[in-house]
Amino acid sequence: MLSSQNLNFRESDCEENIDKTYIKIAVIDDDDQVHSVISLALSNFEYKGQPIKIIKGYSEKDAENIFRENDDIHLAIIDIVMEHDDSGLKIIKLIRETLKNKFIRIVISTGQPGVAPEKKVITGYDINDYVSKTNLTSGRLFTLVTTSIRGYKDLIEVEKSRLEIDKRDRLNNKVLNALPCYAMLLDSNGFIINSNSPATLKGVSKGFRCLDFEKCFSCMWGALPSNFNPDKYNEWENEFKSTNYSHYWTPVDENKYLYTVFDITEKKKYQKMLIESKKMESIGLLASGIAHDFNNVLGGIIGFLNLLKVRFSEESEEGELISNIISASKGGIDLSKSLLSLTKKSSNEPSLLNMDDIINQSVKLLKASSKSVVFKTNFNAKSAMVMGDKNLFENMFINLGLNSIDAMEGVGTIEISTHDLSDIKYLKFADMDLEKKYIKIIFKDTGKGIEKDLLDRIFDPLFTTKSESKGSGLGLSNVYNTIHNYNGAIGVESEVGVGTSFTIIFPVA
Repeated sequence: MLSSQNLNFRESDCEENIDKTYIKIAVIDDDDQVHSVISLALSNFEYKGQPIKIIKGYSEKDAENIFRENDDIHLAIIDIVMEHDDSGLKIIKLIRETLKNKFIRIVISTGQPGVAPEKKVITGYDINDYVSKTNLTSGRLFTLVTTSIRGYKDLIEVEKSRLEIDKRDRLNNKVLNALPCYAMLLDSNGFIINSNSPATLKGVSKGFRCLDFEKCFSCMWGALPSNFNPDKYNEWENEFKSTNYSHYWTPVDENKYLYTVFDITEKKKYQKMLIESKKMESIGLLASGIAHDFNNVLGGIIGFLNLLKVRFSEESEEGELISNIISASKGGIDLSKSLLSLTKKSSNEPSLLNMDDIINQSVKLLKASSKSVVFKTNFNAKSAMVMGDKNLFENMFINLGLNSIDAMEGVGTIEISTHDLSDIKYLKFADMDLEKKYIKIIFKDTGKGIEKDLLDRIFDPLFTTKSESKGSGLGLSNVYNTIHNYNGAIGVESEVGVGTSFTIIFPVA
């Protein structure tokens, strides 16, 4: 039976900033004497300066109301046999399963251990202690209450730590997922602790070993630089499997590292376009001066040749030689015009042109230069009207066509098609105005193709893979310059042995 002797005890090991709120203890028992004795026994009890508050219940219904309204009860002392032989067991299920309260410490106190044997209750229910009322002395009650409160508070601290870790992990996930790259948090062995969505989609997720420090500092994005130091900030770029990457390695904590990888392939292409544009501008300024003086010289030569020509008949040997010299000089003038077209200024005002008509006229001229090449045109664009210079646009297609004819060695197929442009990514890459409409022209041939390492140079002025007698290296540079002078863009794809395809876009007028 409960004893009330020596019940005035307290734990006086107080801490700073003592929490003066009550520690709640629920006593569920249908015996009023049990309530009286426990209340008396704990009347002066404090845990580290914090007083207790006893909440009394006498039935299953009382217990349900108490535990539903108080989710911060530290300890529940519950009798098993009340209105039913298993009333206490039902209350335990309510707490653990229905209310899902895993923190409250539950002690079974029974005066009829035969109804619910200790071993059966301990193994079958989530309780923390089982005592017989006859053994619940003041000393036993002191130990039971103290250890239960301590256990409850320890669980709460563990839960707070878990929630703080969860909160930090969610924040880390939010930060990682906000980064426009592959982002990973790694440990000192190169294993991923956390990663963002792009990295996860690439197969790089928690537990994956992204970096192997023991194998020449290798990673799935290629080899690391030879001077890589994992304990310091590192940044580097590389090309791996035809993709350009920019890497950033940042130590963020002891044995934790933030590793971010950006795909900069499009950025690199755009940088090359800017470099090419600047190069063309510089060469154009130089070429314009040379071409101007060259034109003056050739103009004088042709003038004197025409004066000399009138002294000889067309059929004479001298007359034929003079005609050939005049023809060659005019070819020099055409070459100087090509040099002048490298500048960004055009003497002609842009006019409204139908791109389909320009292509048809260019094809007629090209057909005359090669009878064995098949030309196919396919006009799909709803609007083919553009602003430009008719002669320059025709010359653009003729230059492309002559290059293709040479690449096919006079035999093959050239296909030219027009389309409405709907690829926003292409417009962004080419830095075009997204509000405008564009026409896309695809110029394809079945020639021998262009080597991959030469693709970046084909628009360079004076660059050619042809012999000196066949090419000046100005054709494609003129094409490039004409397109950019009229706010367009050009791209090229080629496969050796299959052919080459140029994609050209212009804003629709």
